Amino acid sequence: MKLAIMQPYFLPYLGYWQLIAAVDKFVVYDDVNFIKNGWINRNRILCNGNVSYLTIPLYQASPNKLIYQVEFSSQVDWRKKISKSLQAAYGRAPEYKNVSSLFEAILYYEYADISDFLVNQITVLCDFMKLNTRIQNTSKVYQNHHLRGQERVIDICRAEAADTYINPFGGRELYNSDEFSCAGIDLKFLSSIPTPYQQKASEFVPGLSIVDILMNNKPEQVRDMLRNYQLVPGGI
Repeated sequence: MKLAIMQPYFLPYLGYWQLIAAVDKFVVYDDVNFIKNGWINRNRILCNGNVSYLTIPLYQASPNKLIYQVEFSSQVDWRKKISKSLQAAYGRAPEYKNVSSLFEAILYYEYADISDFLVNQITVLCDFMKLNTRIQNTSKVYQNHHLRGQERVIDICRAEAADTYINPFGGRELYNSDEFSCAGIDLKFLSSIPTPYQQKASEFVPGLSIVDILMNNKPEQVRDMLRNYQLVPGGI
């Protein structure tokens, strides 16, 4: 059983979805401390050939709060603003008519909390991209808040009977491969292979929100991109 654990991001980049595609179960790490200026409430798109941000405003966000405890602002009609930004940026994109309603449904979902909103968008987009990975958030299941870092990851793997743990390539120095091996878990890191596609920009801009990919590529092209990665050993 392959498992991955990641914080919830707003409309994340391709590598996030490749990680979901690579595992049997994807655990959303929503009961760790919120990090300001991260990707939990924002992401990048292209507008008129330039990088622009889609941002959900927050209410009294603080690193002292856990992710699921942070609230979206109720004073700003951010849904309408983001919807207009998407139309302005991608109204003439090849797949706009086919996917614009998908993002409208995500934006206007009646959520219970920020984690509920972010997990719902993952579920909706997984369904659209035909990913059958099971999704679970940590705040709903695991009673191991006293553990930290690698120790907690290994504990979650044990709870799920996972024999393989896959992490983004950038985090290979966070984990000790020997500790995972002692726990009977194979530690792998996902290295995304660059996949340029047609954009409305003078030069290809990598690492944008999944929005840019879905607006510019047919579903079968997206599925090919989801498989364009390598799993490599690593750790310290």
